[in-house]
Amino acid sequence: MNKITEGKNSPTRKSSPLQKFPETETSWRVIAKGLFLTALISFALVSPVRALTINVTYDSSVTGAANAAQIESAFADAVQTFQILYTNPITVDVTVYYQSGIGLGESSTALTGNPAYSDLVNALRATRTTAAGSDPTGSGPWWIPNAEAKAIDPIGGFDYAQPGQDGSIYFESAVSYTFDPTNRAVGGKYDFIAVAEHELSEVLGRNS
Repeated sequence: MNKITEGKNSPTRKSSPLQKFPETETSWRVIAKGLFLTALISFALVSPVRALTINVTYDSSVTGAANAAQIESAFADAVQTFQILYTNPITVDVTVYYQSGIGLGESSTALTGNPAYSDLVNALRATRTTAAGSDPTGSGPWWIPNAEAKAIDPIGGFDYAQPGQDGSIYFESAVSYTFDPTNRAVGGKYDFIAVAEHELSEVLGRNS
């Protein structure tokens, strides 16, 4: 549900030790194999660069909860999913709340704007994102989630992204969740990670 007021470390690879070559091999073969293995090991040590960073602040409603560790661990799992999938070199700031009376989940997204549609389309094309071929609003205003503006700025030569929080995410505290990423289908419980991914995707721009 969206309301318009709107990492875990990457795994490292260990290289295998260089092989010991038999003394009977000719020197050029030893050199060639050594160079090949050096290049192979160097390639293996280079981990994919993941540029998207999601900074999470946990409200006291989370940190003071009896199951705070489970909430934070499960939300971190959802964050990691997006940081692996997207490589935009931006930092997104969100605050997480855990309280009653909001339904299952809710997000509040900071909006910024408003660029001309043509400038917005050009910015989207420049970042390899698709968009409609013509302005569906008839030259109406365009308000953009702040996190999305960070990813596609500048738009028409102007940086629309604003400082501060990019969004807030709320979780209903009066329902029963499963927090385990390896056991997400539990009878009588809601999948917390699925709710987290849904709300986080809205802050990142899915509501636009």
